[in-house]
Amino acid sequence: MESSPDKSAFSGNVAGNRDVLVRLAYLVDFVDIDYSALRLFYIVVCVLEQAEQEVLYVFADVPGFCNGRGVAYCKRHFQLAGQGAGQQRLAAARRAAHHHVVASGGRHVVYAAAGVHGLDLYVTTRSLVTGAWSLPRSITDDSPFDYHHHPSISDDGQRVLFDCGAEPFGVESSAICEVGLDGKGFRPVVEPLDGPADLARPISATHHADYAPDGSIVFESDWGGESIWRLRPGDRALGQVGDTRNDNSPCVLWDGRIASLWLQRPGGASTHEIKVTDPMGRSPVMVQTDVDVMDVGISCSR
Repeated sequence: MESSPDKSAFSGNVAGNRDVLVRLAYLVDFVDIDYSALRLFYIVVCVLEQAEQEVLYVFADVPGFCNGRGVAYCKRHFQLAGQGAGQQRLAAARRAAHHHVVASGGRHVVYAAAGVHGLDLYVTTRSLVTGAWSLPRSITDDSPFDYHHHPSISDDGQRVLFDCGAEPFGVESSAICEVGLDGKGFRPVVEPLDGPADLARPISATHHADYAPDGSIVFESDWGGESIWRLRPGDRALGQVGDTRNDNSPCVLWDGRIASLWLQRPGGASTHEIKVTDPMGRSPVMVQTDVDVMDVGISCSR
């Protein structure tokens, strides 16, 4: 990639896409580190079990990306995971299943990297005046937890939700935290014991949260089995979304619909398949079946 407009076009078009972005089997790493916005962090793009050539077609089709020169031009500037200089960084991303997210409108990027904790969240912001990207700054320095990952940015670009806990995974005793994009106002939002009294345990896992358009927080918990929950704003009432089990990794679309990975489709093979429901967890539509989606999480763009 020879110039920053390519990458800017990519960020803008991806941020404006209202489809589900699935972070899955193959990873593609930018290998041009001369662009200042990418020199200080890296972006990982994942696709669903696609061959390398098909991955490149995705990029070549983004308006303004690869200078409109097609797959052959793109191929010189990308690598699949495990190839070249990005191998160690991408292997680490696989192990911890970290998400790197772009705010609606493409102006902010939040990503996880080592810091004062085992894993902190950093933000870089693009100037509205010059178009230059700021130096990354940590927004989780005030956290009492050691690991912070799987961020999700609010629609107004002011707050970030993320997994927080003692491990770099959404495992036992994990919580969900929130902080302002300016690094202020850190707070735990949902913790293992916040669930129903007959189901919540200190070792319960709460993770993979996303903001809904009404300000509520949608997330996964294993209270009574993997399922999707909602924390309403204001009264902070908790409620399960729908009545399905073995349902996980939710993200919220622009209109409030919820996408998730579901293992119990009638007639299915008990594999992770992509399901979309209305905001209440009703009227499920299977948008991808008969392929076991790697359970490292999904993201929905606005």
